[in-house]
Amino acid sequence: MVLTSVVLLGAVNGAAASPTFNLAFSGHAPAQTVLHIGGGTSDFSAGATLSAGLDWQANDQVGLTYNDSNLRQGSQLDLADTATPGAGTVSVNYAVNGNLSFDSFSQTATDSFPCAMPTAGDASNTCGHNTSIALDSVTLATTGFLSLKVALSLNVATTVSAAGSAITTTRTASVAGGQSISDAALTFTGPTPAHLTDPMALSPIACTQPAGSHLLYTLTSVQTHGTLTMVSTVDLVASAVVSPLVGPDVTVFSGAISPTSIVSNPIIYNLTMTAPDEGTDLGAILPDVTPPTVNAGGPYSAAEGGTVSLDGSGSTDKCGPPTLAWTFGDGGSGVGPAPTHSYSEEGVYAATLTATNVTGLSNSTSFNVAVSDAPLTAAGRTIITAQAFSGVVASFTDADPAGTLSDYTATINWGDGSTDLGTLAAVGSGFTVSGSHTFAATALGPQTFTTTVCDVGGSCATVTSQALIFTYTTDGAFVVGDSSAGSLVTGAIGSGNSVTFWGAQWRKANDLSGGGSPASFKGFANNPAMPACGTAWSTGPGNSARPAATVPTYTAMIVASTVTKAGPDITGNTLHVVIVRTMPGYAANPGHAGVGVIVGVLC
Repeated sequence: MVLTSVVLLGAVNGAAASPTFNLAFSGHAPAQTVLHIGGGTSDFSAGATLSAGLDWQANDQVGLTYNDSNLRQGSQLDLADTATPGAGTVSVNYAVNGNLSFDSFSQTATDSFPCAMPTAGDASNTCGHNTSIALDSVTLATTGFLSLKVALSLNVATTVSAAGSAITTTRTASVAGGQSISDAALTFTGPTPAHLTDPMALSPIACTQPAGSHLLYTLTSVQTHGTLTMVSTVDLVASAVVSPLVGPDVTVFSGAISPTSIVSNPIIYNLTMTAPDEGTDLGAILPDVTPPTVNAGGPYSAAEGGTVSLDGSGSTDKCGPPTLAWTFGDGGSGVGPAPTHSYSEEGVYAATLTATNVTGLSNSTSFNVAVSDAPLTAAGRTIITAQAFSGVVASFTDADPAGTLSDYTATINWGDGSTDLGTLAAVGSGFTVSGSHTFAATALGPQTFTTTVCDVGGSCATVTSQALIFTYTTDGAFVVGDSSAGSLVTGAIGSGNSVTFWGAQWRKANDLSGGGSPASFKGFANNPAMPACGTAWSTGPGNSARPAATVPTYTAMIVASTVTKAGPDITGNTLHVVIVRTMPGYAANPGHAGVGVIVGVLC
């Protein structure tokens, strides 16, 4: 038998199975008139009408072939069917009606002979048989010494030409306790034997069919059509016998009555042939033995606190997409083809993906997820401070939201050769670094603070802060006019306007937005001893204010918009406090002017 081959990867070698069963076809055709025949002699006459109906029985064998190891969950059953016509019998049911001289008769007879049913695509099959049918006998004359009897019979030679057609059937299949299997219409055509592949072989046996349950295979509504063309050669045969009262009988006539050997016209019988449902047990469904193919994707890497997206969609199974279960290596787990996970700490994590199919078979694979330390991001500050500094020098954030204070250390390089550990504090979603340091007088002016922050995972961030170090003038502060000072931004560091903060011509060198200043004011305010924004100040005229004998290279000065005199007292306001880089040449005598450049705005 020729089969369509189905190759199954991973199939277990097994034996070929070949169950068979018979289809017992039967069909009937009603009687048709075959011919009329008659004749006789001067002493008697005879006539007859011959009718015939047909019955046809035929046995076809259906064989199945498949590899029994493929009768398995998730496997394709390489199932093929072969139909082979077997022996058959045609029964001709004759009916004869007629008369012999003055007597009428009616007779029936059945003649059966072998005749196999061909399949569509096969050549016609010719069958035939001869039979004699006794019809009647009459006594034509009787005397005291003898009697004359005439007997009549019909000799029939029948030839049948049988033509078949396709066998059609509906295949049903079922599994006890299992899911339904779609019916399939099957058509067998020749030439004999007739082969076909069952559509059930085109898709795998469902993995949800219970292992151990039997697959029952049945052909239902089995039908074919047969055409019989019958030709009969008929002889009406008579015999005349004289029976004397004494002595043996004497046959005076025996033979065909003219006309003889009448050949009928072809009679066509169309039969619908049906067979009872027949089936077989293909055997118990074997359990699935092929676990899923598991593919975890990757490689995978992430930063701590970040999210890694996993992809197990490459995992497959012949029973359909398997169920996927993940362990992430840090105590976490997930399900599905594409979970996401966040690792709170850096390291290399041994993760596992397990794929399980609907029959319960599973397979696992291990893989690593490399988690790096999350980056730190730091920001510096602009700092204006007196020699004794204490405060925040930088801030930073960690991309890992799970970071805590204990994870970090910080160092501060003050720019003057000194380095200290910083003090950390959590502020909002980030952290600050603070420190305290007293600068020497030789360190006044611009400085760069360098802050380095590291966490336990090894990530570090370094940032610089620009600082301006100054000191206060003793026993008061010098004053400059706001219009001469120009535009000022609190907290800014950088060179600004040149100013005259002391001298006999202070009034001419300083413009105030609030009006002129008294000529007796030379630029030094001795009360309060330390300037502060928003506070008023007072002093005496000329040298009576007792200015400092020397002025620091970077010092704080008052920016005023009004300076007024009432009697011996001179007063003013404090709009800003600025840091001035002083130039050489200053002396406490107003004849030695003090000049400098604004380099920072304290407030």
